[in-house]
Amino acid sequence: MRNADVLYLFTAGALLFFLLLLKEKALSPTVVFGPEREVVAPAGHGGSLSPDAGAGVAGSPEQEFSPTCFIRDTCERSKACQSVDLHRRTPVMHDNVRAVGAVDEGLRTQLRGKHLRIRVVQAWKTRAGFFTYPMYVANQLRFARRFGFIAEKEPFVYMPETNQYFQSCAETTVRPPNAGKAFPDLWETWFKPISRVKYWEVREEDVWEFNDDTIAALYRNKDGIHYYPYRTLLRRPGVHYTHGMIGTPMWINCERSRMFPLLRQVANIREGVYSTALAFFRAHFKPGQPVLGLHMRGTDKVHNKKLGPLDYAKEIEHFRSQHPNGKAFLATDDSAFLSEALRKFGKDFIVYRNVSRSQRNILYDANADKYKKAEDVVVDSLVLSMCSKLVKCFSAVSEFSIYFYINRRQLHPQSFADALAVTDLEATAPNSTLELQSTCQAVPRISESILKIEAPTELHGWQSGDVRHL
Repeated sequence: MRNADVLYLFTAGALLFFLLLLKEKALSPTVVFGPEREVVAPAGHGGSLSPDAGAGVAGSPEQEFSPTCFIRDTCERSKACQSVDLHRRTPVMHDNVRAVGAVDEGLRTQLRGKHLRIRVVQAWKTRAGFFTYPMYVANQLRFARRFGFIAEKEPFVYMPETNQYFQSCAETTVRPPNAGKAFPDLWETWFKPISRVKYWEVREEDVWEFNDDTIAALYRNKDGIHYYPYRTLLRRPGVHYTHGMIGTPMWINCERSRMFPLLRQVANIREGVYSTALAFFRAHFKPGQPVLGLHMRGTDKVHNKKLGPLDYAKEIEHFRSQHPNGKAFLATDDSAFLSEALRKFGKDFIVYRNVSRSQRNILYDANADKYKKAEDVVVDSLVLSMCSKLVKCFSAVSEFSIYFYINRRQLHPQSFADALAVTDLEATAPNSTLELQSTCQAVPRISESILKIEAPTELHGWQSGDVRHL
């Protein structure tokens, strides 16, 4: 072979290699380097809306989302930012956080000059329900303010990890339907930002976080916010409350009052998501029609008693006697509860959404679409918040429907004429002796012009004479 031919083949091969390299470069994902960790962000995007989602799931402007796949490790692991440990190692779960006075003033001064980056409990990612995530936000904000850790530097939420409701951008090419070409985290997908801070623009040295043990401790602490009382699962006679979570109407109202000043941060759902729920509500109920919201938490509920359709029967009968033209919206994760409710109360009365259900907790179904799982629970909760009366068990889904309602009312007071009537079926009968043991007492009540608490027709909760405090 002549030298000219060799040179020609070499040149052609080099040119082909160069063209392939350019193509690879154009199609390659964006790589973002975080402290001690390299994450590859997928270049493709996709996803589709569910049939009842509508075009409104566009949410807030796209520029609120991170323009690239942006992953930062926790401060505890990376050491590139400040990790704060307030966890008190004690077997007493409810008293597991250091006292405010025990915190060094120098630490407080340091933190006030930085942004609080709100994270999740890394150890709980595979088992946390959807509304655990806004509760992380609520309790970290509550305690950070209580300890005087927040000044002019605004806090922000950052939840990029894969969990039961979200696939990290580092692990998938499919982006949430409301993300466009951007890369939101779990929080941005469903909630509006809690501040003006864009997390991808903040330097690590300007950030502090609570460490994993502390985030878990704040979630459980007696001074935190809780959407239902925890009961100890002990095989002893009677009912044993965990650290003064007594479940009376006063305790429940007190916990809601603790959440009240944080609703703008934790219950500020994206408008597109709200529009999806509103479209469903308007399609199934007439303007001004009385609607009874029912939430029945079934499947693997363990901390409190499971209440099925028969337990709601008296409340439903009472509502129907007062509102013959009324209807009910039923939210439940349990397929057996839905079938029983339709048989007993009628398909003409019960309205429900076509969501994923089973007789086991759909949360742990690895084959279920993560976005759809989250959409199902959020939209159900929002539709409950639009009802004229709510009858609920102890559950995060229906408790957040109250938070959504109050926040919406604060934002648009002119749109609400009447208070939301709420019946907590599992509430413990009021008991003055029991109230002395309560972990939540000295908080102002929420006005009855906003939230009207109505006693159950019959007591399904723990009998007051059979309660013991651990």
